[in-house]
Amino acid sequence: MLTRYRKRGTIRLLCVVPLVILGTDHLATSLFPSTHPFEARQICRRSNLSKSSHNLFFRSGENTPAESRRRSLDPTMLEELKSPTLSLPFEICLKAIEEERQEKQEILTIRHMEPEDLNQVIKLCISEFGSGPTAKLQEFPWSKPGEIPDWWDRLSFEPSVRLALLAKMSANSRSDEKISKDPAILVLCRDREQAEVVGLVEISLQPPRADRNPPTYPLPLVVKRLYCDLLGIELEGWVTNLLVDQACRGLGYSKLLMAATEGIARSWDRKYIYLHADADLISGRVPQALYDSLGYEVVTDSDPQYHWMPRSTFSSIQIVDGVALVFYRKRL
Repeated sequence: MLTRYRKRGTIRLLCVVPLVILGTDHLATSLFPSTHPFEARQICRRSNLSKSSHNLFFRSGENTPAESRRRSLDPTMLEELKSPTLSLPFEICLKAIEEERQEKQEILTIRHMEPEDLNQVIKLCISEFGSGPTAKLQEFPWSKPGEIPDWWDRLSFEPSVRLALLAKMSANSRSDEKISKDPAILVLCRDREQAEVVGLVEISLQPPRADRNPPTYPLPLVVKRLYCDLLGIELEGWVTNLLVDQACRGLGYSKLLMAATEGIARSWDRKYIYLHADADLISGRVPQALYDSLGYEVVTDSDPQYHWMPRSTFSSIQIVDGVALVFYRKRL
């Protein structure tokens, strides 16, 4: 999910922070001091399918409030997504209950992002985090200098996202004996023929440091391992960039994507999954509730000056690139 930040003359896209937009599916996390192409100033907006097929139930209709559309997901299906033997693509069969009480079957697929998905994913990102339609060079606001930062935002956002995604897809095409697809970018698609992308999430191997965001452009696995060896820590799974299309929120899609990240982390033989979430009590309410419901726990600050504080959200707040984030962890 992409958390968008702005600064005069530049923009920084933290290909990170899952500020979930279930009602808000965003993205984030960290490694070395950030080298993102966007500077932080403020949050602009607080092939063969697996044979497994499962029936889920939800009420269809984009205009239906999300609360009334939510339905419990099949526990058996979720456990299969969380399994270390998870096979992608993974197909899910849903039954939408229409207003006339007639069932309509819909197929969802979770799979690795492919080059042909790039334009759809970028469109999702621009829709959620962009300042507006992509600007053109000839639209430079000569007569209105005050509008130059916004023009630059709109001009540079799309190519920056495109370059970052291409770099990650290129990196995950190189496999390791044990670790493959790092980072793994998963997309949730509906309609087999059209392959409409309605959600995405990213999981990668990162050192579990709450005070850093991972770089926009992925580092080689050998470099990350060397860094962790120097610090005496282990690489762990880190979830970022959780995003669901606005018309599809409230249907449990975020839970499906998060379950798949657990399966991938287990296949990597990791012990934990980490992530950051929006620390704001209002804009962060939905993502925090989601992670709590999925079994994530708040990791309190290790600084001795905070040890007197009760184990709560406030004792885990980290200021990363000028943004207040909550540090979460789940034991696998």
